[in-house]
Amino acid sequence: MSPINQEPSARDSGDTRPVEIDAVVTRLGARMVIGEGMLASPDQFIKAMAVSPDGFSIWDALRSSDGSIRDFEFRFMNSAAAEMLRRTPSDLVGCLCSEVFAESSKHLISRWGDAVERAGQFHEEIAISVRGERRWIHQQVLSIGEAVVVVSQDVTERRLAQNALERMALHDPLTGLPNRALAADRIGWSLAQQRRVGGVTAVMFVDLDHFKRVNDSLGHAIGDHVLVEVASRIRAAVPAEAVVARLGGDEFLICAHLPSEETAMLIAEQARKALDEPIRKAGRSINISCSIGVACTSSSREPEELIRNADRASYEAKGNGRSRVSLFDEAMRDRINDDMHIESEFKAALVEDQLEIHYQPVIDTRTGRASEAEALVRWRHPQRGLLYPDSFIDVAEESGLVVPLGDWVAAEAARQISEWDSTGTPIDRIWINMSAAELAHPGYGERMSNYAAENGLEASRIGVELTERVLLDEALEAGGELADLARRGFPIAIDDFGVGFSSLRYLQVHPVHTLKIDRAFVSTVDLGPRETAIPNAVVRLGHGLGFRVTAECVETRSQAARLLELGCDHLSGFLFAPPTPPGDFAQAAREAESVFAKL
Repeated sequence: MSPINQEPSARDSGDTRPVEIDAVVTRLGARMVIGEGMLASPDQFIKAMAVSPDGFSIWDALRSSDGSIRDFEFRFMNSAAAEMLRRTPSDLVGCLCSEVFAESSKHLISRWGDAVERAGQFHEEIAISVRGERRWIHQQVLSIGEAVVVVSQDVTERRLAQNALERMALHDPLTGLPNRALAADRIGWSLAQQRRVGGVTAVMFVDLDHFKRVNDSLGHAIGDHVLVEVASRIRAAVPAEAVVARLGGDEFLICAHLPSEETAMLIAEQARKALDEPIRKAGRSINISCSIGVACTSSSREPEELIRNADRASYEAKGNGRSRVSLFDEAMRDRINDDMHIESEFKAALVEDQLEIHYQPVIDTRTGRASEAEALVRWRHPQRGLLYPDSFIDVAEESGLVVPLGDWVAAEAARQISEWDSTGTPIDRIWINMSAAELAHPGYGERMSNYAAENGLEASRIGVELTERVLLDEALEAGGELADLARRGFPIAIDDFGVGFSSLRYLQVHPVHTLKIDRAFVSTVDLGPRETAIPNAVVRLGHGLGFRVTAECVETRSQAARLLELGCDHLSGFLFAPPTPPGDFAQAAREAESVFAKL
């Protein structure tokens, strides 16, 4: 058996195991509630502990002259416990708790001592330092007279994965800044502070000017570098107590409790000027500017409305020539009619055949086949040319036009699958994007079933993509629309997984089929272990729950190779093929398969 810190006592049988261990084990058996098959002897108990995958150790209490417990002395440890400490039991002969667990010993001595004094037991997770590495240990502690028995498990990997998932729920993965959910919470805190001490709560909406041109001309990798640099400059330009958040895309938010609106305007101007200096990357000098809208509590005292007002003010700043700061006021409500104009034009687009769908191939990593496609809406505007969803989808959602838009997309996708079936273009499934408003609309599931049936399709051939925000919609949870879709056979995917703020509980509550890793994680997955950690956690989480995992927006072979190593089931992105009109899809699918075959 493992060494202990005392000379062996004599036994008639010649066994040299200390008699004190038998005494502890005997007392332990008396304290445990066990049924039939109880170990009959200390020998059997010790043998069981020796091979247990859980750590098992015994420590004796040491008392000071005043009777208080001052430390604990090592008595016994199995190999699993020793491995957790990167030690051998012989290393610990004569050691005290304060020596073995230097940084955590004060806490352990206090908790273990309390258990001895109360003849009690407890369990907890605690961080310890092992050879300079921080490890998380779950310990179950049972007092036996003047000793404690500690059963331990190393839960470091689970704890790190949990921390990573919790952090990504409240922070932007690219810049590390708080996301919208955390920003709204901080605005609420600022409003409470204002009620106590006065001043104003200021919200500043920072919208980069013409950022899409950077992505389109230089690629997403350089675009991401620009976003990280912008975040750093804004953070450095505003007071330390201000909150700087990234809302997504090229939009940032600043929130602060300030003395006045004038102070807010000065800070916003400092943030704007912080972007005057060109950003240098890969030998290029990239000029970037921003338009900032400022809203203070004179316009609202609700966090979300303050964000909306600041957003509206940023549109005003853009309209005034960009690279400007604009303060929201009541008169601005009347001047901002762009959304109304877009809404009017979009209504016409729905009935005048101005909309079209482009399809992007999705590769099945098991077969190398472009077996699926994602449907992406485009608006062929008569004056402005081909428009992407970011130009009109927000207006469509706010106006309710997203419902007829979604119906049209679903019907067109079903028709397209049927057409490809008849022309020999094999495709297993098309994924369509859906919003909370569409799912909450009465009869949605029935309409989806009708579109599939009218084209002779199984429901499984039309997949529905939802963002994490949709999972938080209380109406959906109460009405069971997602469950209805699943019962009808439509696969459900969580799009952009990891950038929202949904509880992991929703992954168990809702009938999810696929998790789609957000592009922000995909774009950095090949940079190192830290950047790989979250995608790896998402893949493990998804597979552990029985979901498929898809990585979107794959742009490089290095990214694809790393995602394959992590076990992603499907891949898509410009590396394989861009979204294309229906007539070009067959060729795009063949090219995507060819690229994958060469990885």
